Amino acid sequence: RQSVRVPGAKFLRVHFEKIQVEARYDHVRILTAQDDHVQSFTGSQTGVTSDYVEGDTLVVQLQTDFSTVDYGYRIDWVEAIR
Repeated sequence: RQSVRVPGAKFLRVHFEKIQVEARYDHVRILTAQDDHVQSFTGSQTGVTSDYVEGDTLVVQLQTDFSTVDYGYRIDWVEAIR
């Protein structure tokens, strides 16, 4: 779990330079601070932006079945709307 927090933000989103997880079995999930599911990604993708999450905190969760080791994900920027 990785929390992204920007104090005072009304909405947040993250941009993934790269996501590479086992398709269909592993997921990178975007959650609110209250753990409500917003979006998920699986497989290999580059240059992907998440949906906006309301509030000043966004959570990125890597859910995996541990059967295959892969890259994971890399966030290269965060956008905050105040």
